Amino acid sequence: MALVSYRTRVNAPIEILWQHLLEKVETPEKFIPAVTRSEILGRPGPNTVDRLMYLDDGT
Repeated sequence: MALVSYRTRVNAPIEILWQHLLEKVETPEKFIPAVTRSEILGRPGPNTVDRLMYLDDGT
């Protein structure tokens, strides 16, 4: 499996970055085409989200 990484500077307040990261965690289907839906199972801590992601089987 290939691994690609990169870095970039982001000029935004930490609150905005956190908001966008949470959106990606809570609604991955908006960002990952193979995800058909997701469910938040719980929030066991202030910075923890338990979730299920359902993937398209490719057919």
